[in-house]
Amino acid sequence: MSLLHIYGFVAGMGLFGLLTVFALLRKINRYQVTHAKAAHIAEAIRTGAMTFLFEEYRIILIVDLLAVVLLAAFSSFLSAACFFVGSLLSLLTGAIGMHAATRANVRTTMAAREEGERSAFMVAFLGGGVMGFAVASIGLLGFGTLLFFYMDSASITNLITSFGLGASFVAFFARVGGWCRSGR
Repeated sequence: MSLLHIYGFVAGMGLFGLLTVFALLRKINRYQVTHAKAAHIAEAIRTGAMTFLFEEYRIILIVDLLAVVLLAAFSSFLSAACFFVGSLLSLLTGAIGMHAATRANVRTTMAAREEGERSAFMVAFLGGGVMGFAVASIGLLGFGTLLFFYMDSASITNLITSFGLGASFVAFFARVGGWCRSGR
């Protein structure tokens, strides 16, 4: 089996995972929010959460670009590029997760109110599933693509490490960002 066949399988699984993400989002959005006040509050929460996320991402990108410059200076341009791509994919995954969470929250409440705890659990489960599939699928596509193009490179270990470090770098700063910005 050639590297192209293996990459085709890996990319296919990653794309299937992304299709699953979109299917889960569609299923979440099918739940109706019939309570006007709940819809208004949910929209305000969604707007606030997305505004915070993108402001946080702006700051993370500034720090990320400093790390990219340092990597390019002390390692290699290719390592810095892998770090940056890992960072961008992590940012994308976080945005997808926040979008799903803010959509699922009010629908979980409505499902609990109108249909009971089983229905509420399913909506919440679907919302969490979006993030799980997004992380796995986007990571698989990024990592698989990196391996496909640089498998025979002498610096593949450095490139994989840089890619993973970029993704982890963003995830770490996104996690502690709320704490730092609140002044605690």
